[in-house]
Amino acid sequence: VITNFVSTAIDNTELHFAQETIEKLAYYDELTGLPNRRLFYDRIQQAINSAERETCQFAVFYLDLDGFKNINDSLGHSAGDLLLKTVARRLRQQVRAKDTVARLGGDEFTIIVTDVNELHDVTLVADNIIRTLAQPVDIGDKPVVTTTSIGIAVFPADGTTIDMLSRNADLAMYHAKAKGKNNFQFFTEELNRRMQERLVLELRVREAFQNQQFRVEYQPQVDAVDGSVAAVEALIAWD
Repeated sequence: VITNFVSTAIDNTELHFAQETIEKLAYYDELTGLPNRRLFYDRIQQAINSAERETCQFAVFYLDLDGFKNINDSLGHSAGDLLLKTVARRLRQQVRAKDTVARLGGDEFTIIVTDVNELHDVTLVADNIIRTLAQPVDIGDKPVVTTTSIGIAVFPADGTTIDMLSRNADLAMYHAKAKGKNNFQFFTEELNRRMQERLVLELRVREAFQNQQFRVEYQPQVDAVDGSVAAVEALIAWD
């Protein structure tokens, strides 16, 4: 027969809140509340695992805001922070709940669009993002307009690993910048080939400089009327 008992209770509320705070700081961007780089890579791996099981596609978007630095420098960091939070909210509105919007840092955002049936669906999402972000943002008494450049890589055609998909989406984004900004570009093997050629050339130039393979040549510019030397053009020759 039980005649008495002793009970001990411990309030773990503060510990629970502390653990939640630590997890949020570890996996989420403090400014926008979006997943950070660490959680984004984890979500890509989850998408890869799911796509391999179900034999389907998904797309990775890399976004960079056009001219953000000018806005940040001219209007101040508080204005820049407000713009970033607005961009984050607009991006979330353009994708489904099962998709992931993340902020890698600065003005770089990423999106994982899962369960892609046709590339046309990806195109529609990218086009909607372009149009939505181009809408003015009221910062103080000034409407500020910023656009975005988007690079897109699709699993499995453009990569089957986190590194490959991230690199190829990033490469496509820089191609969008080079195409005049405020547009989106899909990754292509041609982009990859051109980038590899550029890396090889940069390496060769660096080695040539270290090995003193460059020399200066002077080419005269002759006056067509009297034949006199009017100027001399300095050229760098690579032996």
